[in-house]
Amino acid sequence: MRWGGNEEAAFYSGINVNRIRFVVYILATLLFGIAGILMASYVRAGMPMLAEGYEFRAITAASLAGVSLSGGKGNLLKALFGAVILIMIFNLITSLGISPYLHGMLEGSILIGAVWLCQKN
Repeated sequence: MRWGGNEEAAFYSGINVNRIRFVVYILATLLFGIAGILMASYVRAGMPMLAEGYEFRAITAASLAGVSLSGGKGNLLKALFGAVILIMIFNLITSLGISPYLHGMLEGSILIGAVWLCQKN
């Protein structure tokens, strides 16, 4: 079953779309704030560029798990599985002594490979 693909159909079904959107934005803001506090407490400083590139890692983890980048398909467990696999790959790369400067290139290669495999299916 697909969830939430059509805002207009939800409105005509009697769902208060504006209220749902408002609640989702408030919840997302709350979770972003908690994540920022946790990140700042981890490094014991407020650094505005600390999480730079995390959105690319999130996209890579989701596509590695087979979540559709065009929307409508995927689930939370698949995304978490992709994140765990990506973390394991980077921990392996780090433990093998590969330069951290190559992490971006490897992450991009993993993303290209995951998208390519998803397009094949």
